[in-house]
Amino acid sequence: DLGLSLYQTRISDLIAFEGMDFQAVNINRAVIDGIELDYHFAHGALSIDGNATWQKATDADSGERLLRRPDRKINLSLGYRFDNQATVGCEASAYSSRPDFGGASLAGYARVDLLASAPLAAGWTFEARLENLADRDYVLVSGYNTPGRSGVLSLRWNAE
Repeated sequence: DLGLSLYQTRISDLIAFEGMDFQAVNINRAVIDGIELDYHFAHGALSIDGNATWQKATDADSGERLLRRPDRKINLSLGYRFDNQATVGCEASAYSSRPDFGGASLAGYARVDLLASAPLAAGWTFEARLENLADRDYVLVSGYNTPGRSGVLSLRWNAE
């Protein structure tokens, strides 16, 4: 499957934050225009999904870019499902640089995550994720740390 979406979003009274103390401010009118390309492929046990977004997010009154919103982002995931419904997969994502407070810019970044799941009993699934496989340093919000390589183990129950 291949999909293409064009969007225009108009926002009135967008609450944003500015300054070192993250003071709440009102943006009278914001505009987000963009295009998204989506892809899905499945063949037997293998699946590939991807999407790419190009967007322009601005304050309609000043023409300034909205803070912390990348102009470009891309995601790709590969997955394999075994006969017993266990899965393994890999997810990769990349984001372009984006503006931050005071004219600063947050650098673009990319990361790769690994994931797996295994059914245990009726309704029970064990899940594992290894996030930020390459232990990359990146910043989502200036002044706040982001995790390095980390793992998550989950036991999920789904009442069917």
